Amino acid sequence: MTNTIFHTICNDDSLSLITSPEHYNHHHGDNSTTVSPSSTCSVVIYQIEKEKEDDAILGERINSETAKQLKPVSPEKGATNSGKPRLPTWLTSNLKNLSFKELKTATQKNDTKEGKQTFAFGDSYVCTWKQNQRDGHRRSLWKNGDEYTGKWRNGKQEGQGRYVWKNGDEYIGELRNGVMNGEGRKTFTNGSYYEGAWKNGKQEGHGRYVWKSGDEYISEWKNGVMNGEGKKGFVSGRYYEGVWKNGKQEGQGRLVWENGDEYIGEWRNGVIDGEGTQTFASGSYYEGTWKNKKQEGQGRYVWKNGDEYIGEWKNGVFNGQGRKNFATGSYYEGTWKNEKQEGQGRYVWNNGDEYVGEWRCGVINGEGKQVFANGNYYEGTWKNAKQEGQGRFVWNNGDEYIGEWRNGVINGEGSKFFANGSYYEGTWKNDKQEGQGRYVWKNGDEYIGEWRNGVIDGEGTQTFASGSYYEGTWKDGKKEGEGRYLWKNGDEYVGEWRNGVVNGEGKVVFADGSYYEGTWKNEKQEGQGRYVWNNGNEYIGEWRNGVLNGEGTQTFATGDYGIQE
Repeated sequence: MTNTIFHTICNDDSLSLITSPEHYNHHHGDNSTTVSPSSTCSVVIYQIEKEKEDDAILGERINSETAKQLKPVSPEKGATNSGKPRLPTWLTSNLKNLSFKELKTATQKNDTKEGKQTFAFGDSYVCTWKQNQRDGHRRSLWKNGDEYTGKWRNGKQEGQGRYVWKNGDEYIGELRNGVMNGEGRKTFTNGSYYEGAWKNGKQEGHGRYVWKSGDEYISEWKNGVMNGEGKKGFVSGRYYEGVWKNGKQEGQGRLVWENGDEYIGEWRNGVIDGEGTQTFASGSYYEGTWKNKKQEGQGRYVWKNGDEYIGEWKNGVFNGQGRKNFATGSYYEGTWKNEKQEGQGRYVWNNGDEYVGEWRCGVINGEGKQVFANGNYYEGTWKNAKQEGQGRFVWNNGDEYIGEWRNGVINGEGSKFFANGSYYEGTWKNDKQEGQGRYVWKNGDEYIGEWRNGVIDGEGTQTFASGSYYEGTWKDGKKEGEGRYLWKNGDEYVGEWRNGVVNGEGKVVFADGSYYEGTWKNEKQEGQGRYVWNNGNEYIGEWRNGVLNGEGTQTFATGDYGIQE
């Protein structure tokens, strides 16, 4: 059976023929070859062409029949007899002038003995062998372009060496049994490098990896990846120190950001996960559970200003049940959604006011009750933290309002009941009676009519518990303008009013049939007026302070009359 023989390049860049019965391993498995010590091998001759060191197969494969055509020659100086390769004279003298296909040699048994064997292929070359194996220090170049310079033992790299891959990656350090073992440094073509311990071709033990970006990891490795205690620093200034597993943070660790933020706690699969505390450069901090780099589950967040949240988190924000204590002394406890109060909750202000009820999007919305520190309270509907819709407000003095609210104040239809027994029912605007309404006093007096800005104003009728009543115009809670007043005894006044009393022109008809018509001042006849008694007597003339005074004429029913001067 014919086997393939590989070439190597020694440290003087001359040619070497390997006829070793050794399974030669290196990182490119397609090039490994096994040569049987007892087999007859076909030899492939390669010539180093300085311009094409990495790319040509130099020579051709021949077999034993071809070899018989070559004339026996004596070995060059330094070569031994008895079974050693015999090279044609034309090959040694004209090597550099021949084409690749003209390079031929005969095959022979692989029985190289211990010692040094010199082959003269134009340039000088010395190769060390021991027990039919490569042994010592040499430089080897593989067909795929990989290159090794260093020590060999029993046909495998052993000790200090330098291995350069075709892609430019380079390893300098210790090798054992043909692979990287011990201390060494591997530099990658992308600019990254690792220096530290190796085992069976992989990083193992203590080592340092520096990325092209400047990021750096220093500590333990296992099976080629970061494992154990270690520290990774980023060029930005951020760094992590803690436990690693399979190249990722796992277990307890500490991460410090470039801005000064810091996390100490558990990691899983390379991300913050489990129990941990993050302290922010601003002075705020969070302590609690995490999932996939975000707060999840129970946790506590404290702001720099002293505000504090304790409760449930989901996807990095407040979600679920929790309590937020404010530095001012106020606090909220209840449900949250995306860091805002949502659903049922209780808010207590630092002044003692308290709200219990519904929230939406962080503000009071829906049904709820607010109790004020002074004893007042409101219960009803809210919108954007203000009373809206139907609600009931009770004052600490016992007054009570039931009705409509808009934008936080009494607006619309509603009734207010006063602690003294009086009440109002009707329309309101901005906490005051406005429009049509009815007011009933505790004593039974009643007003029905128009209101403006919280007082009687406009057209309206007031009925008194005594049986008297007034109907007419009002201004600022007082009778003003034209009006009619009917007393319980039947007396009646129709005329002008000013500032709540009879003033101006008017007529009063008394229950006994007498009447007065003329001018009035502060509910008394003043100026010109006419008074007719029920017996027919009549006075026409001046009045002062409610009595006849000045010029006037009195006519009697008998026909007599008198003139007063």
